[in-house]
Amino acid sequence: MILRRSLNLLPVLLLCSSALPQDGEVTMDDDTTFDLFDISGITRKTLGAKQFRGQDTDNPAYRFIRFDHLPSVSAPVLKQMLLQIQNNEGFLFVASMRQDRGSRGTLIALEGANGQRQFEIVSNGRANTLDLVYWVDGSQNVVSFEDVDLSDSQWKNITLHVHGENANLFVGCSLIDSFILDEPFYEHLQAEDSRMFVAKGSIRENHFRGLLQNVRFMFDTSVDDVLRNKGCEVTKPDDANVVVSESTDMEDVSPSTAITTNFIGQKTEKLGADMCERSCEELSTMFQELKGLRVVVGNLIDGLQKVTEENTVMKDALGKMKNSKEKHMCWQDGRLFEDKEDWVVDSCTTCTCQVGDIQTTLNGKTRET
Repeated sequence: MILRRSLNLLPVLLLCSSALPQDGEVTMDDDTTFDLFDISGITRKTLGAKQFRGQDTDNPAYRFIRFDHLPSVSAPVLKQMLLQIQNNEGFLFVASMRQDRGSRGTLIALEGANGQRQFEIVSNGRANTLDLVYWVDGSQNVVSFEDVDLSDSQWKNITLHVHGENANLFVGCSLIDSFILDEPFYEHLQAEDSRMFVAKGSIRENHFRGLLQNVRFMFDTSVDDVLRNKGCEVTKPDDANVVVSESTDMEDVSPSTAITTNFIGQKTEKLGADMCERSCEELSTMFQELKGLRVVVGNLIDGLQKVTEENTVMKDALGKMKNSKEKHMCWQDGRLFEDKEDWVVDSCTTCTCQVGDIQTTLNGKTRET
C-alpha cells in the first residue's frame, strides 16, 4: 500500500524537481533592479571577499583581495539584464564606493567568450575621472567624466544614467557632466558565453581597491526618484532642464534615505557588529610601510651625520691650508702681499715679501722690517 502510494507521487516529485533552478541558477520574478553582489553570489563566505560595515547599515560592503576567485554574474540573469538594457535603451547604474586614494579600479565589466571586453565602468583616481569604456566592431571608445573626486578614501554615491545616445553622471546630488555617445553601444552587447564581474579589471593594476556597496543596475526608475531616495532635493523648472540641489552633504548620504526599491537576489543576512572599517590586510600594510619609512629616515639621518663629519674634516683641512699659506704672506698698511711680491711705498722706498718677512730697500740699501 505504501509502495503504491509512493509510486503515484513519483511523477509529481519529478515535475517539481524539473521546475527548480539547476546548477545554482538564480530565477527572477522582478527585473527592475539587479543587485550585482546577489546575482554574482558574493557573500561574506566568498573567497577573496572581505565584508565590512558601509554607510548603509542594512546592506553589506565588500573589499576584494583575491580577484582570481571572484564569481561572475549568473548566466541566466546576465541574459535577462542585458535584454532589459536593450529594451530600455540604456540603464541606471548606481554604486556606493570608498576608493583607495589615487587608485584606478574597475567597478563593473562585461567580457565576451574570448576575454575581450564589451564594456566597463572605471574609476580612474590618477586622472580624477570616471570612464565609460565600450567596444564596437573592435574599436574602443572612452567617455571620461572629469573632476569627479572619487578616489579620496571617502564614501561617495554615483549614479550613471545612460539612455539613447546620452550619458549623465551624478556624484552624490551633483550633476558632474553630460555627454552624447558616438552610438548606443548597448545594442551590441552579447550575453552568449559572456561574463560580468564586479571590481575585476582586465589587468591586475585595474582591479578596484577599496570598499563597494549597493552596486546595482536599475530599470523602470527615473533618475529623479533615485536621487530623492538618496536624500537629494530635485526640482524641475521645465521639461528640458533638471536642477539638483543637495539637502545633505554630498559625501554623507543618510542611511535612512538609502535606495529602498526591490532588488533581485537572495536576502542578505544581518550584518554583525564585529566588523571594522579597516581590514587586517590594510593595517598590516600600514605597519609595513611605517617600518620601511623608519628605515628610510634612519638612513637619511646616518647620511646627514656622515656629510656633517666630512664637512668638518674638510673645513679643518682648508683652514690648515689657509694658515700655511698666510704664514708666507706679508701685511703692510692693511694690505696683503704674496710671497716674493714687490711693491713701491714711495719714490725712495720699495719692499719685497720674503717668506712672511718684508725686505725694505731705501735708496738702494736693503733691510728687513
